[in-house]
Amino acid sequence: MFLSAASDIERASTIQPGLQTEKTMLKELEKHRKRLRKEIREVERGIAELEERLAEKGDYSLGEGDPSIYLWEMNLARRKRLQARLDELRAAVSHLDGGTYGVCSVCGGQIEPDRLELLLTTLVCSRCARSAR
Repeated sequence: MFLSAASDIERASTIQPGLQTEKTMLKELEKHRKRLRKEIREVERGIAELEERLAEKGDYSLGEGDPSIYLWEMNLARRKRLQARLDELRAAVSHLDGGTYGVCSVCGGQIEPDRLELLLTTLVCSRCARSAR
């Protein structure tokens, strides 16, 4: 559906030059979609690697303990952070699918393209982010 809409706009833009901005917007959204999917794959790969490392837990009892328990706990914390990132990325894809990606959740305005480029999963424009401080 997304690709057919893009091709319809591309055909129409040869007739109506005003649709060039819509065409550009669709290209930007598709670029963000590709970046989101790529990062999702990378994060999922990282989580899978950490799951393997977490499968074996060192022995930890009073007065005794395996020094590898510290590494296990660090990996556990890393997995938690990666899972949170994965949730953010999936939410951004949902916003893309729902047509609300790039719309500020506070004021309803457009999030600046440069901000989206840097903060792929941001939900607020820079003005609302500044006023929240």
